[in-house]
Amino acid sequence: MGDATMRVMLRFSVATLTYYWHRTLLLTLCVAMAVSVPLTPYSLVGRASTALEQRAISTPLMLAAAGSKTDIVLSGLYFDGREHPAITMGDVMAVDSNRASAIPLHLRFSTSGTAIVGTTEDYYELRALQLDDGTFGNRYGDCVVGASAARKLQVSCGDFLSSDPKTIFNLTADYPLRIRVTGVLVPSGSPDDDVVFVSMETAWIMAGIGHGHLQRAIQSDAPNQSTPAHETSLVGSSTEKLHLEITENNIATFHFHGHRSEYPVTACIIVPRDARAETLLIGQYASLSDTDVMIVDPLSVIRRLLASVLRVRNLVITGLTLVTIACMMLVAFVFLLSYRLRQNEFETLKKIGASRHQVASIVFWETALVLTIGTSVGVALASLSGRFDQVMLRWLI
Repeated sequence: MGDATMRVMLRFSVATLTYYWHRTLLLTLCVAMAVSVPLTPYSLVGRASTALEQRAISTPLMLAAAGSKTDIVLSGLYFDGREHPAITMGDVMAVDSNRASAIPLHLRFSTSGTAIVGTTEDYYELRALQLDDGTFGNRYGDCVVGASAARKLQVSCGDFLSSDPKTIFNLTADYPLRIRVTGVLVPSGSPDDDVVFVSMETAWIMAGIGHGHLQRAIQSDAPNQSTPAHETSLVGSSTEKLHLEITENNIATFHFHGHRSEYPVTACIIVPRDARAETLLIGQYASLSDTDVMIVDPLSVIRRLLASVLRVRNLVITGLTLVTIACMMLVAFVFLLSYRLRQNEFETLKKIGASRHQVASIVFWETALVLTIGTSVGVALASLSGRFDQVMLRWLI
C-alpha cells in the first residue's frame, strides 16, 4: 500500500471519527479514564514518597523526648502541630560540639493557624533557605516568613503578626506577642515555605519565660512602678486583648528568668561532622537507659512509614488495574459491535473499489487514533496530579 493510499485511508478514518463524534468522545474518555485512574495514585504517592525521603535525608538525626518516633519526626520535619513532651536547652547543649552541631526547634506557637518555628540561624544554612526580600532580623520579636505563608497571611517586610493564644479563656495565660516581619524567604518547595521563623529567644518570650517591663498606664501611688510586659493591663475596657510588642524603646528591659539550660525545646536537629561521629552519637544515646531523651534517625522512620503506605498503594493499584482491564474490554466490545453494525458501510466501500486490506486499514486507523488520543489525555490528566503533591504529603503525614 503506497503512501498516498495510506494518507487517504487515514483521512477517511478521521472523517468517520468526526462524523460519529459522540461515539468517538465516549470511547476516548473511557480510554483516558482507564489510563489515568491507576496511573494517578501511582505517580502521586511516588512523588510524595520521594519528597518525604529527601526531607529526611537532609535531616541526619533528631533529639527529642522519649515517645513516638513517628510523631517526633513528622513534627520536626513538617511542623504539623503534634503535641509531645519537650526536652530542655540543656539537652541540646549536651550534644558534643566536636562530633555534631545541634539546631534546636521550638514548635509550640502559631499565628492565624500558621506554625511559628523557633530556631537558630544554623537552620537556614541547613535547609539552604535564602531571602527574597528583607533581612533575617537580629532582635527579639523579629520573624522571617516562608513564601507560601507570606501569601496566605498577606504580609511583607515591615508588617506585623500576632501569635495565637494557646487557650480560649486567656485569663492567666501569656498574652499574644506581636512580631515584626523583617524578611520573606525564596520559595523552596518544602514545608519551610508554610511557616514563620523566629529566634529561640522570641519563642521563649511567647512562652512567658522572658519578658520586658512597661510603665503602668494607670495612675497609682507609685507612678514609677513597672510591671512585666506580659502582665500589663490596658486602660479602658479590661476585656480588650493585649498584644505584647517588642520595640526599640522597651527591648532593653526584656530579660529571662531561670537558667538557659532549663528552657523548653520541642526537638533538636543534630548534624554530625562525619559518619563515624553519627555512629558514636547513636551509640551514646542508645546506651542511656535512664534518660528521658532519645536520638532518632528520620530516614529510617520515614522509610518504615512509607513501607506501609506503599503496600496500601500497591493493593489499591492492583484493584484499579483490574477495573482498567474491564474498562478496556468494554471498549473493545463497543468497537466490535460498532464494526458489526457498519457491515453495510464496508460492503459499499468494497463495491466502489476498496480492497479488503484497505477496509481493514480504515478500521485499524480508527482504533489506533481513539486509543492514542485517549492514552495521551489519560497521561496528561495523571501529570496534572502533580498540583496535588502537597495535598498528598499532608495526607501521608
